[in-house]
Amino acid sequence: MWTVIRAFKPDGIIADKTRERVLGIAHSMGYAPNLLAKSLRTKKTGQIAVLMEDFGNPYKLPTLELLTKELQRKSLCMVLFNVNQHFALE
Repeated sequence: MWTVIRAFKPDGIIADKTRERVLGIAHSMGYAPNLLAKSLRTKKTGQIAVLMEDFGNPYKLPTLELLTKELQRKSLCMVLFNVNQHFALE
């Protein structure tokens, strides 16, 4: 079990050949680490919440695209919430 854990950790101490073998088997089985379970242990979700109003405004889309790219570059993901008249921003 520790070998598999180390194989999935980028900084895990494990031989390259062993890491490749474990990841290859995991890929062939369709396995992926459960990020939700990991977040319970680490208390970090890697998610950033963005509240936005006026989804109809096309000028906001390029900004959202740039924000998404930058967050992904930092291994984070964005959760986008539509804040409208039914949800008070305050």
